[in-house]
Amino acid sequence: MKKLLFITLISLIGIIAQAQQFNNYVKVNKPEKIVKNEALKTILLYSGSIILNGVGDGLNNSNHKTWGHTCNAASIGVLLASPFILHYDKSKWYGYILDYTFLRYSLFDASYNIANGQRFDYVGTTAGTDRIFHKAPAGFRSFSKGLSLTVGIFLPINNYK
Repeated sequence: MKKLLFITLISLIGIIAQAQQFNNYVKVNKPEKIVKNEALKTILLYSGSIILNGVGDGLNNSNHKTWGHTCNAASIGVLLASPFILHYDKSKWYGYILDYTFLRYSLFDASYNIANGQRFDYVGTTAGTDRIFHKAPAGFRSFSKGLSLTVGIFLPINNYK
């Protein structure tokens, strides 16, 4: 019985070795990964993460620490899961950063303010961006946030087809 197992094992090793050498000469066609709705997935994942982060910071600021930390952890979890959900094109790395930045600029403040019990368009007095918005002409904040949201949505639609 031992001889039979030994002969079978040696035969399998030989067959596998020959097959590996054969694969070096023959191009094996691997099926391509089917990529669907990458733009929609990018927009939803990034927006979800940003909104969760804003809600988490707003809850932390209003002394709901447990829920705030839970939302912040979920935000990070969404971003950590994104490589398993999205098919990142490494040649377009700059587009992902720009998309996240535009979406963050347009969505974070509103979600933070709502979770903190303020109006969605509330502008504080302490942060650097708050001081800029107080000095800016009327309508600048709404226009810039709307433009940023538009760019944040259409950037992946145009780049990740």
